[in-house]
Amino acid sequence: MAAETFDFVLHLDEYNDIASVFGECKLVRGESTARVTASDLCLLAGYGKLLNEAWATKKDGARAGEVIFKSIFKEGIGQLFDKASREAEKQGNPLRLVIKYDLPGGSHKAEGVHEVPWELIFHPERQKFIALDSSYLLVRHLRGTAECWKPVTGPRRLLLTAACPANYAPLKLDSELAQVECSLRGEVLNKAARLDKMTDVGAQSLRRTLNHSQAAGRSYHIWHHCGHADENAAGEAGLVLHAADGAESLLGELCNPAQMADIVARQEDLRLVVLNVCLGAKKRGLASLLAHLQVPAVIGYPCPASDSMALVFAQSLWRSLSSEPVDFAVRSARAALAATPQTLDFAKVVVFLRALDDRCLLFL
Repeated sequence: MAAETFDFVLHLDEYNDIASVFGECKLVRGESTARVTASDLCLLAGYGKLLNEAWATKKDGARAGEVIFKSIFKEGIGQLFDKASREAEKQGNPLRLVIKYDLPGGSHKAEGVHEVPWELIFHPERQKFIALDSSYLLVRHLRGTAECWKPVTGPRRLLLTAACPANYAPLKLDSELAQVECSLRGEVLNKAARLDKMTDVGAQSLRRTLNHSQAAGRSYHIWHHCGHADENAAGEAGLVLHAADGAESLLGELCNPAQMADIVARQEDLRLVVLNVCLGAKKRGLASLLAHLQVPAVIGYPCPASDSMALVFAQSLWRSLSSEPVDFAVRSARAALAATPQTLDFAKVVVFLRALDDRCLLFL
């Protein structure tokens, strides 16, 4: 069982020419406020381009991450964070850094806030990325309409789906699904009343499966999808599914992310969505939309990801999920990615955690 966590919450609200940063931590009963100018926020958001560069090294990421750290954790907020870090370490528990803001395009702009690669934050004194430091956890929290979920009880229901139309680049989806299934065998799989797998899935069949499971009172607790994603003319990133079910379908259909999010969010028992595809966590991506709705935990990437990265991530995540909460499992998966040749791939993994009470997520 994972250790108890303490939260250090950064509330970020972006206005026309400034971003307000409000930090609070119940562990040390403190709070502090700071301001970041629009130009500085634009600079921080620009560091996200590093994640798309094959030449970028850990040293490049550390330099960018240190700038992000010093821009946010300054004055009172920095002092409060240091105090909370020392107290959490004294008690032997991790400090969870929660980056909390609105969905881009909501009540506040949040455009620049969302684009900042928070997963690159580098602590200059510890000389470590916070996302990889065992003393910390790092998650994002998109404000939304629901904040309370019941703990999952009884048998679990899992849906694994995959799609790669023939007119898209081939992916090793069979390997990924096999890795997930392998991690779910034994005691974990025995707890699952149903493990459904849909390969070469089409848009209609996925919608039908989700709708039918909800109507029958057997909505899924976990949905893991692997394959492709793409952007439409409006800059929204949706899943690329088969226009018709089956491996022989040559054409791909780009699903409207808002419509798919509405269907998925109606799964009342859903606790975790893993979108192992490109672009899901961009500001108008499906992962971001789901995180804004009632899904407690959503994992996605804000940028393109390689097939090899997706395989390493899936294997490590599901191996860890058998014994750890989602945020701990993501930290383990990030560490596995940091050990690969593309050392900054770990920062591409975004976990949106709406349910900060881990009890509703300890389902495996």
